[in-house]
Amino acid sequence: MQTEDNAVGAPVEAPVRPLRWLCQSCDWTGSDADLLRAPSPFDAAETIVGCPKCKAAEDIANACDEPGCDKEATCGFPAPGGYRRTCGRHFQWWDERA
Repeated sequence: MQTEDNAVGAPVEAPVRPLRWLCQSCDWTGSDADLLRAPSPFDAAETIVGCPKCKAAEDIANACDEPGCDKEATCGFPAPGGYRRTCGRHFQWWDERA
């Protein structure tokens, strides 16, 4: 499995599923590469993101990573293949002790 270093230099597992996003102003869902990005006019160190369909700024949320589900991801949990981000319906408790 591909790994990358985090801020403290410890290897971490890369997520199994790529991040998906949804616009809370319209019905758009898409990938990280599809998001519009621009420097924030309020803080040069920050970046704002926007919807490529309706151009709403800062109204983007994680989408559930379960295939076919376009609900907002409100849960996250470690899973055997990497960290998952899902809606409440697709949340699964993974007990590493089992």
